Parts: sequence; structure tokens; C-alpha cells
Amino acid sequence: FAKVASILRASHALDFTKFYNWSKVALEKMWGVPDDLSSVTSLPSLQNLVADHATETIIIARMCGVPRVLRRAMYELLRSEEFGRPLSNSGSVGEKAKGSNGIGEGISNVDYQRLIKARETLSSLWM
Repeated sequence: FAKVASILRASHALDFTKFYNWSKVALEKMWGVPDDLSSVTSLPSLQNLVADHATETIIIARMCGVPRVLRRAMYELLRSEEFGRPLSNSGSVGEKAKGSNGIGEGISNVDYQRLIKARETLSSLWM
């Protein structure tokens, strides 16, 4: 995940179309996004490694224009037991994501509010 995310961020920032397109498709495949969205009948299972990067994927998808992974990444973040739990002193899972360089980046307030509302709705349906 880390390599694809790094290539996506760099190629987007530097406008390297060939690498951007490759990394975009690779990220979509990691998250199980089908080529034809009308043929989706169930969600393919994800490797835990990818599911653990849901917050970072949301940030990268918004920043680099990869909207097709947003729905699945948000769903996996909502399903995680860590969503909303405090992290040290920096906020909660879903509010902050630490990059490998230690610089904190947060998902937008709008996305966070959407996730909270969806979690409340899904919790009432799951109960």
C-alpha cells in the first residue's frame, strides 16, 4: 500500500500522467473496485493490510482525485473497531492519519461528519 500511495501522491503533484494512471488503477484494485460498477453484487474481501489504511486512503483519494475508492474505504473505516477511539493526544481514528513522515493529515470535517452520521445509522440497523 505504502509504495502505491507514494507513487500516486508524487505523480499527482508532479503531473506524471503515466505513473498517476498506473497508481490510480493499482489503488482501485487494492480496494476491490470493479471495472464495471453495475456488476457489483457483493464486496470482495480485503487483505487486512489494505483495510488498515482506510483513513489514509480517504485522504489520498480526495487529494489525488480517486473517488472510486472512497465508498469502500469509508465503509471499512466505519466497520473498524478503532473508529472514533482516541489516539494518544492527536485526535481519534478517522480524524487524523499519520503519514510515514510523521506529518499529521486529517480527513475533512465534512467527511468526518458523514462518517459519524453513517455510523449512527448503520449501528441502529446492525442492532
